[in-house]
Amino acid sequence: MVKLVFGVNYDKTRLSEYAAALSLAKRQGQTPETVNAFFEDYPGGVKGCVKAERSHRRISSGDRPQSHQNESRNEDSSEAFDALRKLPAMGEVIDLGADAAEFVVAIGRRTPERPGTMEIVDIVDTNSSLVETILKHAAKTAAERLKAAH
Repeated sequence: MVKLVFGVNYDKTRLSEYAAALSLAKRQGQTPETVNAFFEDYPGGVKGCVKAERSHRRISSGDRPQSHQNESRNEDSSEAFDALRKLPAMGEVIDLGADAAEFVVAIGRRTPERPGTMEIVDIVDTNSSLVETILKHAAKTAAERLKAAH
């Protein structure tokens, strides 16, 4: 598709990047009407989309990301992520779209007609840099809560 838009002689690296960004947008349910806003609002813009899509492909294929940023995140956050694993579950839902990612962000809405219940309306994988930020924060908070409890 991108070759049709930009031409076959366009820089192959750029074509590959645009194709990756469009793949992410498609996977995230974007339409021709919403894709521009998606790219503008996505952390890091088109480059952020490319990074997220490449990470998703590596995880889906069973490879571990090799970037320096991911290595330092793993070193800096491993204790915090262990804390998340130790926290007791607040509840359980069946994951109909089970994916390779261990941690996900669930988007929920409280139901006023059934106080005390929440409906999960979407699940976001750790392939998004925004989700990575949320998980880091949650992991550090969990580690602090576990330390305070002991």
